[in-house]
Amino acid sequence: MQLYALIIAFSISFSLLASESQENSHPILPRLIVAANGFVPPYVIQQDDSGIQLEIIKAALQIQGYKDLKFVYMSNKRAEHAITARMVDVVVNLPVSYEGRLFSSEPLLDYQNIAVTLKANGYQIQSIQDLRGYGVVAFQNAQTFLGQEYRLAANYFRSYEEVINQEAQVELLMKGWADVIVLERRIFEFYLAQYAKHDLPKEVSVHPIFSSSPRPIYFVSETTRDAFNRGLKQIKETGQYQAIFATVGNQYAQRELN
Repeated sequence: MQLYALIIAFSISFSLLASESQENSHPILPRLIVAANGFVPPYVIQQDDSGIQLEIIKAALQIQGYKDLKFVYMSNKRAEHAITARMVDVVVNLPVSYEGRLFSSEPLLDYQNIAVTLKANGYQIQSIQDLRGYGVVAFQNAQTFLGQEYRLAANYFRSYEEVINQEAQVELLMKGWADVIVLERRIFEFYLAQYAKHDLPKEVSVHPIFSSSPRPIYFVSETTRDAFNRGLKQIKETGQYQAIFATVGNQYAQRELN
């Protein structure tokens, strides 16, 4: 009986040691600080760290064990400085012209930038060159994101402004203070729905003159980037990725921002 008791005790001790060893083989992963522009709903919703892009990021990283994510909000230009100084670990939107050493993920999704005008004006805009002579209001850093042809054409706009808060673009268009606004399609649809909650929107014409733009995110760490890519692949295979678009996108389309 004593021998049997010793065997049982030894088995329990061995099991506890094995369990402890297994736990230690999965170290606690560090907190990741993610920088994002807070003015791009439905992709990013600053109020509660949500939106299509942030939900994809959370899902892909958490399935790889990164449970502690902190989101900080700043303009695209400030985000460039922050990641260069290694104050953040991940940046959601970064111009392709950025020259620092970072690791780009697989694209989360594609942005579809568009030009929008008031239908009553009857503007015929079928190419970037057709924007010449108009007053254009675009999103911040548009000349960097939209490429050389747009950058050169901007020299011939009647007036040109880039804004951080894209809600203002819809207001400026509806009031006739801008001839053309340039922004991403889902962002426009979101802010147009917001505008319609307090004012009757005028009819618009949408001009899809820009190519679709894949949107990766950028990491300081190659290891973390690789983990994110694995997680992104996993959530696509399980259907979680598609569910984010189907449910989260619709949810935020109806949401009122404070």
